[in-house]
Amino acid sequence: REPEHYRELLLPLPPLDRDDHLVDVGAGTGKLARVIARGYPRLGRVTLLDPNGEKLAVAAVRLREDLPRAVVRTRNAGIGGRTAGA
Repeated sequence: REPEHYRELLLPLPPLDRDDHLVDVGAGTGKLARVIARGYPRLGRVTLLDPNGEKLAVAAVRLREDLPRAVVRTRNAGIGGRTAGA
C-alpha cells in the first residue's frame, strides 16, 4: 500500500505517453515508478537507477509486469558511482 503522498505525485505530472521516458533515481524496489506506471500505462521507456542490485532487480521485474510494452532499463549505481547496465 502506497502512502497518500505517492498518489499525489501524479497530480502535477504532464500527460505521459509512448514517447516519454521516466527516470527513477534511487528506485529501490520501484514503488514510485510503479505508481506512475499505473497512472500512465502507455509510458514508453523507464530507466531505474539504484546502488542496490537486488532491489533494482525486483523493481525491473515489477515495472516490466506493469508496462509490458515499455522498454525498462536498469543502472546499478549511486550518485557519483560507476554504472553497470542490466
